[in-house]
Amino acid sequence: MSKEEVISVELPNLPTGLDFEDFIAAHFQSVGFFVEKNISVENILQLDISITDYQLLPHIKLIEIKSGNWEFNEVFKLKGWMVYSNISKGMFIVKKGRERFDYYRNFAQELGVQLLAVPELDKTNEYLEKPLKGLNANSNDIESFRYSYWMEREFLRILNVWKKTNKSVCRFKALEDYYFKINCETYFTSNLLDKTKLLYEAYNKYFHITAKCANEIKGSDFNLDYDLIPHDIFRKTFYLCEYNLLQISTYLEYQSRIRLLKCAVDYLLFKEVKDKRADDMEEFLGFKLSKFNFLPKSYIDALSIIKSHSFFKLYPSFWQWFILAFGGFILLDIKEKEYELLSSKTGIPVSEIDNALSAFDILFPTQDGWFQTNKLSNIKELKVSSMPFRGIGANYRRLVYCKRPDGSEGEFDELPINKEYGIMDLKKWNNLAVEVLVNASKYSAVRMPLK
Repeated sequence: MSKEEVISVELPNLPTGLDFEDFIAAHFQSVGFFVEKNISVENILQLDISITDYQLLPHIKLIEIKSGNWEFNEVFKLKGWMVYSNISKGMFIVKKGRERFDYYRNFAQELGVQLLAVPELDKTNEYLEKPLKGLNANSNDIESFRYSYWMEREFLRILNVWKKTNKSVCRFKALEDYYFKINCETYFTSNLLDKTKLLYEAYNKYFHITAKCANEIKGSDFNLDYDLIPHDIFRKTFYLCEYNLLQISTYLEYQSRIRLLKCAVDYLLFKEVKDKRADDMEEFLGFKLSKFNFLPKSYIDALSIIKSHSFFKLYPSFWQWFILAFGGFILLDIKEKEYELLSSKTGIPVSEIDNALSAFDILFPTQDGWFQTNKLSNIKELKVSSMPFRGIGANYRRLVYCKRPDGSEGEFDELPINKEYGIMDLKKWNNLAVEVLVNASKYSAVRMPLK
């Protein structure tokens, strides 16, 4: 990923630690699993990766990753987390094997844990063939998801720094709390009713949190209700691509919606087969959602519409793909190519892509919808979304569409886009992503060489 051909960030070829976790997670994300990371409760536990397979009913597995030395007692620790999370299957993936590996692998299998080794990273697809369902993760996809995971971690790191150095303001602690609720607290709530209630409570409590953050920056009271972001901050954030707190808050708002979409899809799938996990939701949907007056139509009606879509069960992983790899936008100059690419990556036919993109409008109706089309650039984009993640999406298009005959990577100017402002926007978004990750690299010097 490069900025003005002067500064660039590169992912390590031999990832270790968190980079190795990202590397493995990106393989699962690339082939269609719904992936959750950074799941932790302070001083209690921390989970490396959780994946949900939507091939049939939602099926969750925990994955523990070790790039260095490991002991078999760590498999028992994973088993304990599985029991606590009410998850029956797990994976323990290591970079290094050890003596009597087959014995330990059989022992782990009795605990419901697959013990797998990936000693040669360029053969990861082969070593993980069964868990990946025989699908090969593409190197461009893996690279983009690794950038996204790193971006999220940098958001969390800088948010924590800002909170500790600005204790008199509300916005930093509120965003940390929001992230914990949607990513961690709800994860350890196995009952689908309780999970949905917690997510909606967080969504309701922090509704318009980006506007609240922006107005507090201007000196107003964070705890008041705000609908709009002040114009000058809006311009700096979304037109001039300034790296500020709103780039983080907008990302969290969309992650919250993805989690709620996942709950809706899980409920519909369980209800379809009369699974007991859907039972408690019936009463909940009958009388409590009327309290959530930010939804202009009933949740029941929204679910009915979603259920009528032929490929709704793939929507959770589709939306992760669309935001984390595609950056939340479509290049309309090459819309047909974009839809074909989205289809090949998510399993949703080209004819159903528009339905998939309408999911947020159905579940979270808002005036004029969640998308806007920039006429100068001819780009269809999610409104008020995180610009650094758009930068990752911009770089992804360069990787996919600008590959030269000799195999080298092309430049943004080689993209088949008609609008001059389209190229300008992609470069601007990419440059911000590079800026954020270059800054992040100062805190993990081993992670990436800089150019």
